Amino acid sequence: MKRKIALILAAVSCVMLLVAGKSNFVGYDKAKESGLAFLRTAYGLEATEVKSKLCAKINRVVIDGTGVGKESATAGNFYHVAVFDPKENYPYYTAEVNAITGVAYRAQYARRYIHLTKEQENKANSLGALESFVDFDFSQYKQDAADAARRFVQDHFAANDAITSVFPQTVRTESDIFPMVDVDSLVIMKSGAVYQITVCWPSMTVIDIQLLGED
Repeated sequence: MKRKIALILAAVSCVMLLVAGKSNFVGYDKAKESGLAFLRTAYGLEATEVKSKLCAKINRVVIDGTGVGKESATAGNFYHVAVFDPKENYPYYTAEVNAITGVAYRAQYARRYIHLTKEQENKANSLGALESFVDFDFSQYKQDAADAARRFVQDHFAANDAITSVFPQTVRTESDIFPMVDVDSLVIMKSGAVYQITVCWPSMTVIDIQLLGED
């Protein structure tokens, strides 16, 4: 939550980069192709038009959600590939691509497009107020989210691989998203690949997929 001390490493600063001289980046065309392929696998997206930009990851520490305690040099570069909703001109699907290797390692779906059913709204209301969330027993819902993460990876990424284990991880919410709650899970594959899956409760929508170690 925003009021608690938060440590954020490798925060993203999506700014256009001016690269002096010849770089070893894969280029925008390769990034677009790789990003779209990952989004197609993750979300079944059939889009062909994307916007992309070269971005930098900055190492920083944020204290109390506001003050920057430390900031260092660029930690790495990546391409941000976005598919825009034609009706709202808003990026509802995005991907991140390693600027050096050309490997797409992250896909996201915009939370604003989640619409809760009546049943899901009732579940959300059962949480009470944001201030009391810390005392709410979220353990069962956390496991449900881990199961949803398992199913998602099984359906979308396990055609030539197999899941060996799933570990529920962080549960978080804040004033901007409450009563929605994000639940992270690690999904370990037989090949050694590790996915971090973020499930947005109570809709159980997968809003973030990260292939760890490829960024």
